Amino acid sequence: MNRQGHTMIENYHQTPSLKALAAWAKLHGAFIHESLILVSERSSGASTIFTTKAIAPSSKILSIPHALAITYSLAESRLPPEFSYSNSTVGPYATLSTFLALERAKGVESFWHPYIATLPPIKEGCGGPMFHNFEEVNTWLAGTNLSAVEVQNVMQDWKKRLDICETSTDGSDWMGGGRKRSYLIEGAIRLGCFNDGSIQLLQSPNKIGAMPALFPILDLLNHKPRIKITWQPGDAHIAFLCEETLDAGSEVLNNYGPKPNQQLLLSYGFAIENNPDDTVMLKLKPPLDSTKQAIRDKQISSSEDTGIYHISMREPYPPLELVQLFRILVANEWETIHLTSSPTDAISARNEIATKAQILKSLQQKLIGLTKFLPTSESKAIENNFEQYALIFRKGQIKIIQATISRLKTEIEELCTQNKIYSLSELLKHYRTFHKAIETCFGDSDTQAETGTEDVVFILTICNLALEAQNKKNPFSLQLETLLRYYPMDMEDDEEEEVRALELYEDLFPSVARAAPIVFDDSRWTPKLLRWGAKVYQEEVIRLVPFGDQECLVCGNIRDS
Repeated sequence: MNRQGHTMIENYHQTPSLKALAAWAKLHGAFIHESLILVSERSSGASTIFTTKAIAPSSKILSIPHALAITYSLAESRLPPEFSYSNSTVGPYATLSTFLALERAKGVESFWHPYIATLPPIKEGCGGPMFHNFEEVNTWLAGTNLSAVEVQNVMQDWKKRLDICETSTDGSDWMGGGRKRSYLIEGAIRLGCFNDGSIQLLQSPNKIGAMPALFPILDLLNHKPRIKITWQPGDAHIAFLCEETLDAGSEVLNNYGPKPNQQLLLSYGFAIENNPDDTVMLKLKPPLDSTKQAIRDKQISSSEDTGIYHISMREPYPPLELVQLFRILVANEWETIHLTSSPTDAISARNEIATKAQILKSLQQKLIGLTKFLPTSESKAIENNFEQYALIFRKGQIKIIQATISRLKTEIEELCTQNKIYSLSELLKHYRTFHKAIETCFGDSDTQAETGTEDVVFILTICNLALEAQNKKNPFSLQLETLLRYYPMDMEDDEEEEVRALELYEDLFPSVARAAPIVFDDSRWTPKLLRWGAKVYQEEVIRLVPFGDQECLVCGNIRDS
């Protein structure tokens, strides 16, 4: 149960151990369709099931008694109290791994020996990143969520769990202490434990709920997304039915469920090209102040707010929970107030544009990491299956992010078209005298970028809008009216803002007045005006990629409708 499906029966052959497995299963009540054959791949030794004759749709092809399954309930009942569900810190998967390891140690005396004898050894059990050295993993997975450091963190977590398993079974018969650790690891591999217990194999309901279980023979079926096969669980058996015709000489496949390549590569050692169930996992759980945390708690329950989000191949767009989080993160003072009463709604054009622009920027940074470390045929030749699957995994991540970026850019451009968005250059070009004064004092736009004075220039430009209020030909009179409605010139006292405004005023004046007196040698330029301009700049200006990654003033808001 660790590969994507194959279709060439010529590459497979029957083995004595697989014949013994089939005989053992039938002896204890299993049903195996007469047209099925259990085979092993000649090169790797991996096992699977093929047809010898065509099988009609709706046919029952396999049925395995629950008595042959290795379930969590069974493992819990046979292991020391440390492994009980209520006491255990190792979890159901590690518990099942331990039981499997103990049965492995019994050899032919184990009831499940015919099954365990067909399980692959460590080197064949998983081609995932845990079984490759740091340098190789770093080469092929750097910049992804499965980087060498991430993989080491997963391995350290499972090492702790296996340490507990090993210590808790010191009194058990391991038929030689040197085998103890390797048997535990083999059990972990078989269960996909290195994915922190999130891999779900066939489920067995018990008093606790759905728990993992190993069903011999059923787990030989390899994975293919969307394959049409029906699981029929019963009180005593679990059966598999094919929904479509199985041609003679074809591999019988299973559908493990909607598993992304990250999960498949980490736990099973393969990835699927153009996997329809693939996702990009994003991790983000920033600290929030009490006000913003209260808003977040209204958006999503604390138990569901894990900080992990998925963008899927089928729907390459940030999930709503992530969008809502960014609405909080980019909210200005006014927007934060309104999010308190409407935490799940889009509240302003500025907030929506800023939200999508910030998500876009984050995804662009992730894309840089993925493409920066993309191995090429010139720089690194593929030498094994792991490297091939790692490259498929990376390319899938890139494809999803690129599709999401494209969609976000389109939405941002549409929002900018629908609303009043003004770049600094757009504001300046309508006021030639003021524009000339700015260039006299601060240089052109390139000089402003080099000297880091763009923010000061934008604040002065916003202030100039207010000074032009009495000009009947002012092209931004309606926009100014909107700004003054939400940011009145007579603002409430704020000592910190007032101090910053005074410091800015003293930095600029009287030098700018001497350099461009026709504009700045005017008594209306005061610390109070600068404080107003800085407030508007802080709350309403955002950086937008569609405008050449320039800062832009958003004057049209949903709140005005």
